[in-house]
Amino acid sequence: MAPDEHKASALRRVAATAEGKILIAGILLAVLYLAAIVLVRYESPAISHKLLRMTGAHVLAGRAVGMSTGYAEHVPTWLVIVGNMIIETFMVMLCYPLFVLSYRKLIIIKPLKEQMERAHQAAAAAQPKIMKYGVPALILFVWFPMWMTGPVVGAIIGFLIGLRPLVNLAAVLGGTYLAILCWGMLLKNVHDQLDTVSPYLPVIFVGIVLLIAVSIHIRYAVMKPPPPTEPPPTSAGDKQ
Repeated sequence: MAPDEHKASALRRVAATAEGKILIAGILLAVLYLAAIVLVRYESPAISHKLLRMTGAHVLAGRAVGMSTGYAEHVPTWLVIVGNMIIETFMVMLCYPLFVLSYRKLIIIKPLKEQMERAHQAAAAAQPKIMKYGVPALILFVWFPMWMTGPVVGAIIGFLIGLRPLVNLAAVLGGTYLAILCWGMLLKNVHDQLDTVSPYLPVIFVGIVLLIAVSIHIRYAVMKPPPPTEPPPTSAGDKQ
């Protein structure tokens, strides 16, 4: 088989899996989200630029920094919450299937290999507790704002304990949306209180949250990757 034909065949195998379909949907959602920001630029360049900065902050440093950036930029509350929900959704729909597909050796992305191994380590550490209590524990894990809890690691845990892809996504995204609603309103209240004291305090607050996020990422970066383990058996949802 020619190299191009072999590559096309591999892509078809990936696209036929449940994770491959989730990955394609995640790419489409990310493209639509960015296209919406571009369209907003024609009506309100200022809002478009603020959304881009909020998105970049979220992708690079997490939801707390992303939402805090949105509030510091005076983006409307509903747009901060909805925008961060969309960002977390397509991040999960991109990172989770990429992890599963690389875990099963269906695709190999060398630049992401180390990050995937570290995410696997964090997920494997929390796996026993989540397995004991099931989906409710997974939702709580995603909701609770502690180190290395979050939707991407939560989705990997769901995979490791054998949840079907759609059940896994529903639990993880449900916990994520609840977290964004709760912490979004809390952060909004904090920013409003700080803004009444000084217009500079919200920016300082974002800087503090960013420093915390960076310190967490540094600690995460120095963790040793986990030893290789066998993937869980393929579920019925994977065969669809």
